[in-house]
Amino acid sequence: MTRVLAALGDSVTCGEGVGLRIPTALTWPSLLAGALDLEPVSLAVAGATMRDVRDKQLPQVPRCAVAGILIGLNDVCRGAFDARRLEAEMTAIVAGVQWRADQVLLATLPDPSRYLWVPKRVRRLIVHRLTVANEAIASVAAAEPDVVLLDLAAVADLKLRCAWSPDRVHPSPFGHIAIAAAAAELLGAVPASTLRVAPPHERAPNASQAWWLMRHGTGYLVRRGHTFARPVLEGLRRVG
Repeated sequence: MTRVLAALGDSVTCGEGVGLRIPTALTWPSLLAGALDLEPVSLAVAGATMRDVRDKQLPQVPRCAVAGILIGLNDVCRGAFDARRLEAEMTAIVAGVQWRADQVLLATLPDPSRYLWVPKRVRRLIVHRLTVANEAIASVAAAEPDVVLLDLAAVADLKLRCAWSPDRVHPSPFGHIAIAAAAAELLGAVPASTLRVAPPHERAPNASQAWWLMRHGTGYLVRRGHTFARPVLEGLRRVG
């Protein structure tokens, strides 16, 4: 039987974004599968929430050596944020995956606010929600002995600007390499040589972000801005 690495998640895992597309072979699940000598199977879908993973992706998980789960950013950024519900959803996802996977890799959420052009109060709200969400994810991992927790906040390369695409929310090709390398080391594998690369030099980060905003970001915000504005405004009212 083919040894498989199954990946569940959203656009951070499948490599899709607004005006962005990382080839599947260069996403972190594919790179990690290569380092572990496994066959990658990605079930991740852009825009997915935890409920989407539970209801739509979980039933498709094959018998696998490793199941990688990186999900929750859309739950944090959209709709009424409820840490208890988030923890309950993640608990259900992990429980559903465990009987199909020999090992479960559960990742905390990355912080997209570091290089985002947002007001300080909005950034504080994002960081607060991410902190609460990641505490819930860590609690789920701690309760299960066969679940390995990948703390993305501890991955040094993800703190570099070049680890993020121009939208500053999705990992760049180098960011996917950084996630895969950290996961491979955590799982006891010696990362392949392709996972040991120097950070690329980004000559004009502000220019690349401005180009993305003009070409893709502005239209997206006009079409979908209401989806994000309401929870942000509600959150700001609560935290003052």
